[in-house]
Amino acid sequence: MAGIQLEFAQFGHFTSFDVIRSMASMASVANADLPTPIATGLKTMYYVDSDVVEGLIYYYKVRVWRGATGFVSDEIAAFAGPSYRWL
Repeated sequence: MAGIQLEFAQFGHFTSFDVIRSMASMASVANADLPTPIATGLKTMYYVDSDVVEGLIYYYKVRVWRGATGFVSDEIAAFAGPSYRWL
């Protein structure tokens, strides 16, 4: 089973985080036009996306909320590679 673990940092106060995922780059997409987040209201600075297909590339942005104001991160791309079991 493939999965992608995202870890991000926020310095200072935050209320929560949203994780936004796309199958295509969102680099030129306005923040107001981003896809619906796959996770909202996160109180931790990590997320495991276990709903991925091995061999595909996924694009992510994270929105940090400070009260009612949201700030969107730069984009990262991640390859869903094979899972390995330690023997």
